[in-house]
Amino acid sequence: MNRELKPLTGIRGIAALLIASYHFTITKAGNLEHIVSVERAYLAVDAFFVLSGFVLALSYAKSFSGSVGAKHYRNFLLKRFLRIYPAYFCILLLYVAKLVVNVSGDGALAQFSVLDFVSNFLMLNTWAIDAKTIIGPSWSVCVEIFCYFLFPGMIAMIARTRASAIATIVIALLGIIVVALSGHGAGGELDVVFGDTFYPVLRAVSGFSIGIAGYYLWTNTGLVTDTGSGTYLSLALIGMVSSIAFGASDLVVYVFIAAAVILTATQSAASQALFGNPVSHFLGKVSYSLYLIHTLLISIFVKFVPLLTPKIGYAAAYISTLLLYLAFSVVAAAVSYSLFEVRARKLLEALIFRPVPAAAALTEIAAIIENPAGAEPPVAP
Repeated sequence: MNRELKPLTGIRGIAALLIASYHFTITKAGNLEHIVSVERAYLAVDAFFVLSGFVLALSYAKSFSGSVGAKHYRNFLLKRFLRIYPAYFCILLLYVAKLVVNVSGDGALAQFSVLDFVSNFLMLNTWAIDAKTIIGPSWSVCVEIFCYFLFPGMIAMIARTRASAIATIVIALLGIIVVALSGHGAGGELDVVFGDTFYPVLRAVSGFSIGIAGYYLWTNTGLVTDTGSGTYLSLALIGMVSSIAFGASDLVVYVFIAAAVILTATQSAASQALFGNPVSHFLGKVSYSLYLIHTLLISIFVKFVPLLTPKIGYAAAYISTLLLYLAFSVVAAAVSYSLFEVRARKLLEALIFRPVPAAAALTEIAAIIENPAGAEPPVAP
C-alpha cells in the first residue's frame, strides 16, 4: 500500500515538535530558569515506535505475508538504511564539528572515546554496549534499526489473527511495564534512553509490536470505516492530556498515546483536522531531520535569553527565544530534508536499485538533483 495517510505523517510532525520543545525546556545549558514546561513530552518518542510499526506493516504486510527470501529481506533493510542513514550521517558530522570547535565551551569532545565514535557512526550506540550518544535523540533511531532486523518475523507472528494481535499488545504492554519499573528513567518512568542496558531496545520493540498489532486490528475491524473513530481519537487525546494534567503514571499516558496513534490512521474528520492539515503534514515531512537536528541548536539559542532580558524582561526573552529556536529548527530540518533525505536517498537508490548504463545514470542523477519532487513521502522515522 503506497497511498500516504496524511494524518499519520502529521502526528509524527507534532510529536517531533513537542520533543524539540521539551529538550529546550529542560536543558542545563545557559543555566536558564525554565518558565515553560512540556510535561511528559519524552513519551512522544513512544508514539514514533508505535507509528513505525504501524506504517511499516501498512507498507509491507502483503509482501511479507508469505515466505521472505534473502534478497527481499536484504532489499527491505537496504531501503530502510537509505531512508535514515544519509541524513543521520550528515547531521552527525555537524555534531562532531561542533564538538571539535567546542561551541559549548565545555570541552565535551574529551568525554567521547574511539568506541563512542565508531558506535555512533554505525548506529549501534544504544544496543546495550554502553557507548555515549553524540546526537542525543538518535538513541531511538538506533534501537529502531534493531526492530527493522526483526520486522519480517514480527509481522508474520503478529498479523495473523485477532487473537495474536491482542496477545501481542498485552505482552508488549508487559514489556513497557518492565521498562517503567527498571528505575533507569532519566526524566520519568519511561524516559529510558541510555545504552548501558537493554531497556531502550525493549521499549522500542514493545512499541513497534503494538504498532504492527494495531495495523492488523485497524484492517480487520470496523476502525477503517467506523464513523465513530473520530470520537474515539478525541477521547484518546483527551485522556492523554488529562492523565498528564492529573499526574497519572507514564504507563497510563502511554496507553492513550498508542491508541491515539492507531486511531489517527482512520479517515475521520478529527484526524484530518488535527493531523492531516498542511502545517502538521509539513512538520511530519521534515520530522526526522527536526528530531535529529534540534539539539544541535539549543546551546546556541540559550545565549539569546540573557542578551534579550535587559530589553524585554526575562519571561518575554525566554518565550521569544524558545519560539525562535523552534522556527529555526524547522527551517534547518526543511533544508536537511531536501538535501539529505530526498536528494541523497534518491541518488543512492538510483545507483543501487536501478543500475543503468553510465550515460543514462548521469542523466537520471542530474534530474534528481534538479528536481527531487515526486519522491514517495517518508512514512516512518
